[in-house]
Amino acid sequence: MTQRFLIFLTLLSLFAACQTSKKAALEAQNKPLLETRWEVSHINGMPLDAKTPVQPFIVFDTLGKYHGDFGCNKFFGSYYVKEKKHKLELTYTGATKRLCQYMETERLLSKTLRSEKLSYNIQGDTMRLYSNDAEIIRFVATENKTEPEE
Repeated sequence: MTQRFLIFLTLLSLFAACQTSKKAALEAQNKPLLETRWEVSHINGMPLDAKTPVQPFIVFDTLGKYHGDFGCNKFFGSYYVKEKKHKLELTYTGATKRLCQYMETERLLSKTLRSEKLSYNIQGDTMRLYSNDAEIIRFVATENKTEPEE
């Protein structure tokens, strides 16, 4: 009986170790939240149909600040992240005030960034932001391009 129990514990330990290494391998393939240029692909579950001069994006730096572009106006703020719980608290500071032809995308993104407490999930090169368990914005990681000067 004792020998069977030891075999069972050994197999259980091996299974747990395999699951842990699989999870670690999957997480290693995920793009990092910080210092990645996250371009908006969906808003409220709908593909982005932005007719904007610049693809809307956000970047979270390593100093607790974020910045990006709504498609016409640039925005900025600060954040606090709880990585283990995938929680993200945003403090929207402001944005430039240019008037552009297509402002609907900017209104939606601005409203979302003011949501403050969000959760996020990164799988591969896709990040989803959630508010109350509903996906509000989906991003795709792209090369962190240098932004054009105005």
